Amino acid sequence: MPTINSYKNDPGYYIRAWTSELGNINYQLKPQGWDIINDWDSLPTDGSISWQQINALKSVGVVYTDDTGVIHPDDEKFQPDPDQIDSTDLTSEEVESFLDAIRTNCSLSSEQISALYQIFGIQPPETEVDEQFEGAVKSLKADLKADISAGNIPVNETLPLTRAQKFFRVDPDDGTTKRDDVEVVCFVLEAEDVEERGVEFEETEEMNTVAVTIVSPGTGEEQHRDFVMHFIFFNDTEIAAWSALSSQELTWEIRSELFGQISTILPPTVDALTDSGTTISEKPSNFDISFTHEDLKLIEQ
Repeated sequence: MPTINSYKNDPGYYIRAWTSELGNINYQLKPQGWDIINDWDSLPTDGSISWQQINALKSVGVVYTDDTGVIHPDDEKFQPDPDQIDSTDLTSEEVESFLDAIRTNCSLSSEQISALYQIFGIQPPETEVDEQFEGAVKSLKADLKADISAGNIPVNETLPLTRAQKFFRVDPDDGTTKRDDVEVVCFVLEAEDVEERGVEFEETEEMNTVAVTIVSPGTGEEQHRDFVMHFIFFNDTEIAAWSALSSQELTWEIRSELFGQISTILPPTVDALTDSGTTISEKPSNFDISFTHEDLKLIEQ
């Protein structure tokens, strides 16, 4: 059975497997794949991983080989030995645990989520929230990515660069720091589900949440990736609360930058929700803003 392995002297993971066409093979994982493994709550102690899970990782584009690039589930020569498949069936709880780790780290459409469930041969849950806001999430992600690339969203304190990165990313002409490598993930979920991510908000009934995750780029030299998660609680008429979760200690400098991020993220969020059919009031009421800190998960060496 395939197994997940960590490198002895480098960060990250790889999968050691066997195919009938190629024999022994090592699947490499992108840094985004490392985060999925780190967030997988029910990772077996022996590191075993099923072929269904490997295909799921292939489908979201985090598996590759040095020779062929990214591998997709329909690549015939990278298919498992048929004799191994029956012994790797997973329970629905195991599937949900694994897919939750994928959803946390990947921005997926409702079609992509349904395709993941099909890989495991189980019925996907209701996706009315995802379908209603799918277009809004895509446009919001594109807007925020453009804003970060243009330097409109401050991230230098919350997602600090190493000294080497600063050398290559500071524009010598105007002194600005280019951060077009920062990853942005956006999705909408029911407000009650946010509590599982350590964010407390009491009035979650009949509310949804826009989750905006901004993640620093992964490099071979770093042991972790800094992040900020903005949770915007809303109902049919207004934004009710805002919570920002940061990997950095909440100093005054970090809090100041988080406020700067909120001021820039708010307008396109309102536009995206309005485009999705949510009637956000033109005379908004005040809402609470809270900041929390979460320690980073280190990548095993």
